[in-house]
Amino acid sequence: MKIEKAAEMEDDMLQNVLSLVPRCFHKLESSLDLLKTEVREEYCVGVTKAIVNFVLRGLKESDSDRESQMPSHRQEIALLPKPWHKTFSTTEPG
Repeated sequence: MKIEKAAEMEDDMLQNVLSLVPRCFHKLESSLDLLKTEVREEYCVGVTKAIVNFVLRGLKESDSDRESQMPSHRQEIALLPKPWHKTFSTTEPG
């Protein structure tokens, strides 16, 4: 599986990272540009890894695994009728 384009690092986040670099190093523009590039690339790699781990974890877990991990009182609640569910689902924000 190849992820074409993961979310890029926002400029605000990069500025937060660069604010941790001492001011005396800001004079070294080529090194600072290299640092920016490396931070952006590492961020993309991290996001891609997180996506892949999330998908693979989801594939490993089946519904029966989730139910067996659920405490007994939650299993009982899952069986009860929920007449309010449809109304709740249609009015959820987002």
